[in-house]
Amino acid sequence: MQTKDLVSTLKRFDAYPKTLEDFRIKTFGGGAVTVISGLLMFILFVSELSFYLSTEVTPELYVDTSRGQKLRINLDVLFPKLPCVYLSIDAMDVSGEQQIPINEGQEENLGDKSHEAKEILKDVREAYRKKGWALSEVDNIKQCTREGWKDKLETQRNEGCLVTGHLEVNKVAGNFHFAPGKSFQQHHVHVHDLQPFGSTQFNLTHHIRHLSFGNEYPGITHPLDGTAVAAEETGIMYQYFVKIVPTVYRRLNGEVVNTNQFSVTKHKRVVRQVTGEHGLPGVFVLYEFSPMVVQYTENRRSFMHFLTGLCAIVGGIFTVAGLIDSMIYHSSRALQKKIDLGKAT
Repeated sequence: MQTKDLVSTLKRFDAYPKTLEDFRIKTFGGGAVTVISGLLMFILFVSELSFYLSTEVTPELYVDTSRGQKLRINLDVLFPKLPCVYLSIDAMDVSGEQQIPINEGQEENLGDKSHEAKEILKDVREAYRKKGWALSEVDNIKQCTREGWKDKLETQRNEGCLVTGHLEVNKVAGNFHFAPGKSFQQHHVHVHDLQPFGSTQFNLTHHIRHLSFGNEYPGITHPLDGTAVAAEETGIMYQYFVKIVPTVYRRLNGEVVNTNQFSVTKHKRVVRQVTGEHGLPGVFVLYEFSPMVVQYTENRRSFMHFLTGLCAIVGGIFTVAGLIDSMIYHSSRALQKKIDLGKAT
């Protein structure tokens, strides 16, 4: 008897009273609404499941306290109208320390090559550089005159230069640049010797195929990738002012990627190549570091959040579909009554 009383008491709390099957009416409109709502439920379920299975990335920002680290600069730059023999690549930081590029100067097959002439000029220029001298009257240098390097270099004017590789520099503000003429230190000043090239006009048309600072991580973008610049005239200094933001990316498996993001501002101006007035023709990348670090951490999404979203999808669509079905049913009945009334009169 007590069990029956308990069952009767629980029945009073039933929020879902059932109607008899005999009193239910199935309609075409109700069937259409059911099919459409079911399809919509399935699409939203797949979307919610896909979102749940994806990785959540949480950003954080804090002050950079790291010291003594190195910065890796990855390069892939094409100069289609400037031979490699004319081009020098230099990197230095605010402390005055000069860096050495790695794997630089791969030439593009855009014209005839004369490796012998390049080696002769390279040896002479290197000797002058070590002495801190400018290489001016090259025609008076017996080795160059004997080998006819000037005539041989003339045949290389139609070559281009592809520079690929990387730099390992100190993690302080600095710059690296691609400029014509051999570089050397003169009275503690970094200069480029353009005298051997006489009145040669340097076309600094360039294509930055890739430039990045550090390793890759999911979602990273490189603002200068694919940058193609056609020089309207010769003797132009192109400057890219780069702001580097140190970045730490923490993966789900515990792996930590230390890398960098960056933004860039571009500037250019015409210089006089012979006198060196207003600068040196070339492509200059000047970079500095933000004092802040951005950290991205991968996390798994909450299962309870997924379950809540799933219930909201099913319940919401079921309720709205019921309202639409009721509206269609009552509207059709009212319309049918008017039609029947019109026929009767």
